[in-house]
Amino acid sequence: MSSLFQQKIIEIARQRIGFKIHLLVYILVNIIVWLTWLTNVRNFDAPMWIIIWPLWTTVAWGIGGILIHYLSVYHKDKFISANREAERLKKRS
Repeated sequence: MSSLFQQKIIEIARQRIGFKIHLLVYILVNIIVWLTWLTNVRNFDAPMWIIIWPLWTTVAWGIGGILIHYLSVYHKDKFISANREAERLKKRS
């Protein structure tokens, strides 16, 4: 194997490990947030969607952080590809 290929494999492995760490932190923090909410929830006279505040952080972080991180690590070539962009430019010319 060439050195450049090995470096690319190592970079992909690092990105995937980074995603897995991010996912683990997301799960652990959300468990703590939901447990905190469950132990402190009171009967409020507010709409239910306001009272369940951990839902907002879970969804926002899940979409804004986890989903985008996942797509950038595991499906980067489908969205961001220099070869694909070069093909588009060739077709225009």
